[in-house]
Amino acid sequence: PKNQDTDDDGLSDWAEIVVYRTDPLKKDTDGDGIIDSKEQEVLEIQNQIRIMRDSDHDGLVDGKEKELGTDPRKRDTDGDGLLDGVEVILNKDPLEKDYDPEAMDSDGDGLLDTQEKELGTHPMLQDTDRDGLLDYEEVMIYYSDPLNTDTDGDGHPDAAEVKNGYNPRGPGKLPELPAYIRFTS
Repeated sequence: PKNQDTDDDGLSDWAEIVVYRTDPLKKDTDGDGIIDSKEQEVLEIQNQIRIMRDSDHDGLVDGKEKELGTDPRKRDTDGDGLLDGVEVILNKDPLEKDYDPEAMDSDGDGLLDTQEKELGTHPMLQDTDRDGLLDYEEVMIYYSDPLNTDTDGDGHPDAAEVKNGYNPRGPGKLPELPAYIRFTS
């Protein structure tokens, strides 16, 4: 019978024969002092850890890399300059070179990666200085420093000044923006 556990080790005889290839008549097939079911639990945990590991630190766990056909030991399997994990997030094929650095905005903040490189901002962070304003907003709208949380050094973070209508570059209020380009949070 498929559910019988002759040796009372917690594994059915069927599972011991077909799945685990252990002896259904011995609680401890290999004689190491650990019953077969406990050994299988440990092996399953080790397998899960192996699957969840990201050996190359590219943002894809090794199990997903195996599923996609990417190399879990190479951060950029296709060699196009984008990490495999980034390509998956961007709905690109991590096995096909398709990176155009002139037209890529990896973080989706509105600035191209090439612009971010020139500015010194991080192409994978929408808000490099983490002040609450996107790099694009700081560079293209408020003309504040995307690398400095307090561009004018007055003790008030740029985002707080903008939120309250003040100019993050110095004293005074921000000029009134036409309604069609006004940003709200």
